[in-house]
Amino acid sequence: MLTRTNEQVIIQEKAKIATFKKKYIDACTVFIQASENEISQQERLKKFNALHAIANEYFNYIENFVGSSDLLGARKNDTWTNGFAEDCHSHLNTLLNHYKLIDKFATKIGKTRQEIVQPDTFAYANMQRLVVEYLPEAATKLKIEFEGLRLPIYGFENPIMRRGNTSPTWILVSGYITGAVTLLFFMALVISSIVFGKTIPCDIRFIIVIVLAISTSLSSAFLGGTAAISGALPMRAARENPLKFFATGGIAVFIIVTIVGNYFYVDKECTPVPISVSCPDSYQSEYIQKLRFGFCYPRDGWELDRGAIESHAADVYLRHSLNRDVSIHFHVSLIPSNYADKHDEYTKHTANTWKQLDSNLQLVKSSIAGRDANQFTLKFKDKNGVQRPVEVLHVYLTPDKLLEIITTYFEETPNNIQNILGRVRSSIVIERF
Repeated sequence: MLTRTNEQVIIQEKAKIATFKKKYIDACTVFIQASENEISQQERLKKFNALHAIANEYFNYIENFVGSSDLLGARKNDTWTNGFAEDCHSHLNTLLNHYKLIDKFATKIGKTRQEIVQPDTFAYANMQRLVVEYLPEAATKLKIEFEGLRLPIYGFENPIMRRGNTSPTWILVSGYITGAVTLLFFMALVISSIVFGKTIPCDIRFIIVIVLAISTSLSSAFLGGTAAISGALPMRAARENPLKFFATGGIAVFIIVTIVGNYFYVDKECTPVPISVSCPDSYQSEYIQKLRFGFCYPRDGWELDRGAIESHAADVYLRHSLNRDVSIHFHVSLIPSNYADKHDEYTKHTANTWKQLDSNLQLVKSSIAGRDANQFTLKFKDKNGVQRPVEVLHVYLTPDKLLEIITTYFEETPNNIQNILGRVRSSIVIERF
């Protein structure tokens, strides 16, 4: 039971949250109504900043309250905690809608959302953890939506850690199961290599090492085995100053397996060699190092805009200086995990979405930078009612990473400019992953 004082504090805090939410909803209404009117971009930004400040106040207050609720003893009451987890689920849904609103606003002013606002990696983690702990199925669906909007998911992936000193029987069983599954997994890798001639791609070898390290360390920890190491192991970065360390249990096993596995299994020849983007004299090169692709574009008459570049996402725009609606948009994103080995299906799924703009959309096989690609073309009317051709190329950089190249222009766009768009696309080079 909560003490009477703490019960009163909890009730007051929940009332404040309700007030913050109402204030935010009212601000959304004002912002949406203002957006429908003809106002200057400066005024739009001013009203957006006002809305986002209220949103931050609302969501940050809940986030802080989730963290302090345990200190107040609220989490000891299961009925209250389950209800509060449901409230957090609702607040996180409101958060998703807020960022969808930001996406629409960013598109309207010709920017990406990341150029306007990007939350911190650990943002909203307290609410996410609470939903994961008490509403696991709902949390899984919510995480997918957060990933789709490229929002932080740290709380979904790092649940609440509970302190405890007991070791139930299931831990021993888990140890045997983990060890057995790991053995079968690596036996399958060996068989596929020897019998079927399959090799492990360079880009996932370190992941294999991590899987082995985690599995063996979990087995060690589950089975109650203790490993201790004390000494020096040579590191590439400091051959003359070996790292001395002492660790115990599963952590020690994890460190040993990771270092040894990475040293002996991650082959040196797998390290990518930076590509060279060779361009004609009147062109200049652009190389996206984190995503390992590049292209050429004219030195004069074109402008390059780059949003935030991450290893899993990026937006790069090449626009004509005199008509910025004539452009190539390089968009990199992660595809849903259920499409990881079904690239053609995902492209068809995306094409069907575009098909809402033009029922005559054509989807064909293509190639770019020596890779298989899918291409679809369509025409749509922009906000001014002008017919605009669009060409979309899909090329998959990795099993879960898509490079989408979207070219837009006008039917009356001169042939020389259309030819430049084609030359930019054909100049694309992609490193081996």
